[in-house]
Amino acid sequence: MNKYLLISFFIHSFLMLCLVILNVGQDHIVLENDKTVMSIDIIPTTYKKSMAKSLKEKVSKTKKISKILKIKSIEKNNDITAQKVNKIEVSEVNQEIQTAETVKQVKQAQLSYVQKLKLYIEKNKYYPRQAVRLRQSGTVTLRLKISKAGVFSSIEVLGSSDFPILDEAALKLIKKIGRFNPLPSNIKQGSYFTVPIAYNLRR
Repeated sequence: MNKYLLISFFIHSFLMLCLVILNVGQDHIVLENDKTVMSIDIIPTTYKKSMAKSLKEKVSKTKKISKILKIKSIEKNNDITAQKVNKIEVSEVNQEIQTAETVKQVKQAQLSYVQKLKLYIEKNKYYPRQAVRLRQSGTVTLRLKISKAGVFSSIEVLGSSDFPILDEAALKLIKKIGRFNPLPSNIKQGSYFTVPIAYNLRR
């Protein structure tokens, strides 16, 4: 009888060992027989706590690294955005400077052209005899359109001298001259110019 009990004990122990090997990935195993249910811990409680603590530390460390990488990514994107904005601002400033320089050059060219035109008109100007006899004097301001070739058109009195004789004399003068030097390349074709013609009597 004792012999059979011993054999049964060894067989039972062998089966328990096999179950332990087969369930090595679990926290515990359950053994059942006809009368008893047994639960055996494979991983000791102390080791479980150590593993849980280590895992918690790793998760915390991973979160910190992720947060740092996210911050660096945001900073990098902000730097790229700032560089793009700076490039746009510099480009806009350069365009404004170029526009301002172009406008300045056009104004200077117009001023130079008008000054030369005024000298040319002054050389060809005549004083109406009737205006001299009546002691009439004043300045007639004319507005005229000049083509690229320098031809005058659309001539009109923009500012009267208060004397019709002088106003009429100024209109006839410009129509008689008819044209001047071709416009400079940086002045738009068909530009309008304002030209004052002064009539002053000598004392």
